Amino acid sequence: MRAIASQAVAHERAAGRFGEHADVDDVLLAISMVAGVLTRTEPDARAVTARRAWDLLHTAFVPRP
Repeated sequence: MRAIASQAVAHERAAGRFGEHADVDDVLLAISMVAGVLTRTEPDARAVTARRAWDLLHTAFVPRP
């Protein structure tokens, strides 16, 4: 999992979509947090919850000025 996340971070950072302030450990933590929330979310609400989580994570990981 770490190797895949590392490659994804490097790819997204090179494309300018991932800030220097965040790292692979942040991504792995985010994945585990979202997985935990989604397992406790009613099935019919999972898509909306996943979208909200993605929006929060996108904001957290994008490059900062």
